[in-house]
Parts: sequence; structure tokens; C-alpha cells
Amino acid sequence: MVFDNRPIGVIRLYARTPREFSSGERQLIKSIAESAAAAVEQARLLKLQARERRMHRSLKIAGAVQKRMLPEKTPEHQHIELAGRYRPSQEIGGDFYDLFDVRDQLGVLVGDVVGKGVVAGLLMSAVRATLRAYAELSDDLSRVMIRTNDAVYRDTTVSEFVTIWYAMIDPESLMMRYVVAGHESPLLLRKDNDGVWQANTLPGEGLIIGVIPGEEYTMHTAQLQPGDYLVAYTDGITDATNFDMDRFRKPRLEQSVLEYLEEVPDASAEQLVERVFWSMRQFVGLADQADDETLVVVKIRS
Repeated sequence: MVFDNRPIGVIRLYARTPREFSSGERQLIKSIAESAAAAVEQARLLKLQARERRMHRSLKIAGAVQKRMLPEKTPEHQHIELAGRYRPSQEIGGDFYDLFDVRDQLGVLVGDVVGKGVVAGLLMSAVRATLRAYAELSDDLSRVMIRTNDAVYRDTTVSEFVTIWYAMIDPESLMMRYVVAGHESPLLLRKDNDGVWQANTLPGEGLIIGVIPGEEYTMHTAQLQPGDYLVAYTDGITDATNFDMDRFRKPRLEQSVLEYLEEVPDASAEQLVERVFWSMRQFVGLADQADDETLVVVKIRS
């Protein structure tokens, strides 16, 4: 039995005594074999389609569960305004962000798990839960990141790792403590003495999570001021590509937010998030993107 020039089975015929088949009988057998091959292949395809539908349904459910792990409601503070957006490239992504209150402090977390799909989604969930748990136990961000790194290292393979930027902001003094683990440092947007908006990258670096046990991480501090904007993101933003395979890149991100703040100096955090994604859509057009895109904006109210 042959289908699409590919053998998929054999028909065996038996008789009571040895004999030769006539040309008509051979033609009849050939027709039966072709029909049988088509029926077998169709049954196989229907089975594959059913399996694919079940898998797709499972992925949609997993994606919905993953989205529920994102902040459904952002914390509210008198001097701080928050907004975030996560756009996965597949049903299940590896990016994540979190905005949460812990011991009268505001926690801001942005991370990116290597890879995509189910494995990345499961690791994302584990890392988020682990860091949240350690954040509840300690104000020392360095210690929180060290413990998270060791936990991820124990539970992952050599090809699985995570980048994280994690900060705690005092809503009253506006003092921010933060630690970097292989992640892009956020942009701090602030007016200079002449009233012109400037974009500066917060200093800090550290090794990605899950590679070396016992790795040390340095905690940094930054004094936020009324009118400041903090823009944290994953590399899916800067690596977004158009049909010419040109990347959006960090300079375009800076230009997008600076131009918008010149137009709308007191823009809300949500408006700034919308502007960045609008600029990306204008740049990439309808080109499919290979990476998840995550953006978090923290606005210090004037």
C-alpha cells in the first residue's frame, strides 16, 4: 500500500493452491490497496488532528493560568503610579513582571526566562514564587537574590537560566534599592536643571540566575524624585524586528519615551506604556516576533 509515493503497508493474499493472478485481478488488488492506503492515512491524520487540538487546548489553559500570575491589580500609593504590560510571542511565554507590597515597601520585579513554551512557563512560575517568598523574609535584596539563585540552580539544568531586575521602593522617602541579575537595567527619565528630559540607564550588573551556586549580588540604591519615570523592560522590546530584520534597539526606546514626555510632560504610567508599544508597532509592522515583550513603568507623581 503506497500513499504519496511512500509505502505504508502490505496486503497479503492467500489461495488454497498455487496460482498466478491475472492482469485484471492485479489491477483490482492495486485499486483496493490504493483505497486502503488512503483510508489508513486519513485515519492517521484524524488522530493527529485530535491530538493537536487537545495539545492546543492545554496550551491555551496553561497560558490563561500564567496570565493570572501577573498583577491583576497594581498596588496603590499616594506618590507612585504603576503600569505594566506583557505580550507573549506564543501561548506560553518566559517573560514575567510583578508589582507587590511587602512590609510597607513597593516591590517591582521584571524577569526573562531563557527559551519559550511550557518549560519556560513552568520555570517562570517557580522563579516568581521563589523570589516572592524570600522577599517576604528579608529586606536585604542581595540575600534575596542569592537564595533565589541557589534555589533555581538546584532545580534546573545547565541550559536553563533567568535574568532578573528586582527593586524595592519606599513610598514615603522614594528611596529605591535594587539588584541586577543579568537583566537590562531600566531607564530613569528625569528633567535636568533646564527643564529638558534626560534618559539615563541605572548602573548595576550581576550574573544571570541559575548558573553558579553561591553567586554574590550587589544591592544598589537610587533616590527617586517627584516627576521621575522608571522604565523597566525585557529584551523582547529592544530586539523587536521589522521585515528588514532591523531591531527596535534601545536608542529608539529612549527616543520614543523622550519625545512623548516632551509632548505630554505629565503623562500617566499607562500612557507611557501605550506609547512604547505604539512605537514598536509602527516600527515592526506586521512582522512576527520571536520573543516575549514586557514593559513596566513607575511614575513618581509631582
